[in-house]
Amino acid sequence: MGALWMLVAGFLFGCMGVFVKLGAQYFSPNELVFYRSFVGLLMIYAVVRHRGLSLATRHWQPHLWRSVSGTIAMMLFFYCITVLPLATAVTLNYTSPLFLLLGLVSGMLAGVAMLNVRQLGLHGEPDWRVVFYFSLVSSLASGAAMLFDTVHPVSASSLLILIGLGGSATLAQLAMTRAYRTGKTLVVGSLSFSTVLFSGLFGAIFWGEALTLAGWAGMALIVASGVLSLRLAPHHPEE
Repeated sequence: MGALWMLVAGFLFGCMGVFVKLGAQYFSPNELVFYRSFVGLLMIYAVVRHRGLSLATRHWQPHLWRSVSGTIAMMLFFYCITVLPLATAVTLNYTSPLFLLLGLVSGMLAGVAMLNVRQLGLHGEPDWRVVFYFSLVSSLASGAAMLFDTVHPVSASSLLILIGLGGSATLAQLAMTRAYRTGKTLVVGSLSFSTVLFSGLFGAIFWGEALTLAGWAGMALIVASGVLSLRLAPHHPEE
C-alpha cells in the first residue's frame, strides 16, 4: 500500500504546484507558505478535536528536524515554482531522494525531512501528528517572515486558491507520510518522482509550458539518477 499512497501523494503534490503558480499572482512565496501551512494546521486540529485525539509526543527531536528542514525546503521550493516552469521546479526539488539513503542529511533539507518522516513512522507516530507539527512550525516560520514582507489582501477568488493550496498540500503530506511509514523505502522513494510527471502534465495543460529537448533530457537524468541511487544504495532487509 505504500507505493499506492506515494502515487496519490505525487498527484496531490502536483495539484499543490498548480495552486502555488495560481496564487503567485496574488501573494509572495512567504505568504503562500503561510497560508498553505495554516490551512493544513486548521484542518488537522479540527480532526484532532473532533476525534478526541492527543497531540502529545515523546519524539520531539525527529519532529523538530522534520519540521524545520521541511519548512526551509518548502520556502525555497515555493519560490522556485513562482519563477520556473512547474515541471522544472518540481524536478529540482525531487533531487532530495538522491540523498535519502546516501547519508547526506546535513545539507539536503528535503532529504532530512524524508528521513525523519520514516523515523517517526518507525516510532509509531500517526500520520496526522507528523503533519500537524510540520504545519505548526512552518506556519510560525513563514508568519515571522511575513513581518518583513508585503502582506496582500485576500479576495474571494484568491481565497479559493488558498483553500485548494492548503487542502491539496495537507492531503499530500498525509499520503506521503503514510507511504514512508507503511511502504518500502526504496520503492516509495522511487515513486516519489511521479510528482515530476504530474507536474509536467499540469504545466503543459494549464500554462502551455513546453520544455526544450535539453530540458527534458536534464529532467530524465535527474529522475534516473535518483531511482538508480535508491536501488544501488545499501539498505536493510526490511526496506
